[in-house]
Amino acid sequence: MEYVQTISSVRSTCDAFAGELQNLPVSLVSKVNLLPELLSESRAASTTKGYYQSFLRWKKWAILNGIKNCDILPAKAFYVAIYLASLTQSSNTVSPVVQAFYSLKWIHSLIGSLCSPTDSSLVINVLEGAKRSLATPTNKKEPISVELLHKMISIQCYPQSTKKTSTEQGFTHTMMVHVRERSDLWEKVFACLYLQMMYIFQYTEH
Repeated sequence: MEYVQTISSVRSTCDAFAGELQNLPVSLVSKVNLLPELLSESRAASTTKGYYQSFLRWKKWAILNGIKNCDILPAKAFYVAIYLASLTQSSNTVSPVVQAFYSLKWIHSLIGSLCSPTDSSLVINVLEGAKRSLATPTNKKEPISVELLHKMISIQCYPQSTKKTSTEQGFTHTMMVHVRERSDLWEKVFACLYLQMMYIFQYTEH
C-alpha cells in the first residue's frame, strides 16, 4: 500500500510537465508511465515516504492559507520562507524544519525545476536561523577534582577500604604495601588511574 502511494505521489508531479505532455510525440506517450517508478527509486523507500509526507504538510498548509495551486508546486521562495518560519515557531526541535526544506528540495528535483525555492538565499538563511534558534544548548562537564579522583579510586579500586580516613588520605603507605602484595589489584589501580587521568587531560589541554 505504501509503495502504491509513493508511486502515485511521484506520478502527480507529472502535472508540472503539462506543457511537455501536450507536445509529446504519440510514440512516446506510453513511455511516460515508466518515469514515476524510477523516480520513486531515486531515494530509499523510507526517505521517499518521509519526504512525500512532509511535502503533503506543506501543501495542506499552503491551501489553508490561500496559496494558489500554481504557487505550491513549483513553490515560491517567499511562501516557503514563511512556512519554515511558522514551523520554527511551532516546533521544539529543528527536525521538522529541516525535513520540510529537504522534502521541497527533493520534490522540485523530481520535476526538474530550475528555480527551486531551496536555492533561494532567503529560504536558506531562514533554515540556518531556525537551526540556531532551536539548537539544544550543550552543558560542558566540569573537570574532575583531585579529591573526587581519590574517592573514586578508593571505592572502585580498593573496595575493602571503606573507612572515611582511608578515603580522605588517598594512597597511604600501608595501602600501597597491601596493593603490591596483590598483583591483580595493582593492575586494576593503574587501569583506574590511567582512565581518570585521561579524563582530566581532556579538559586541561584546552
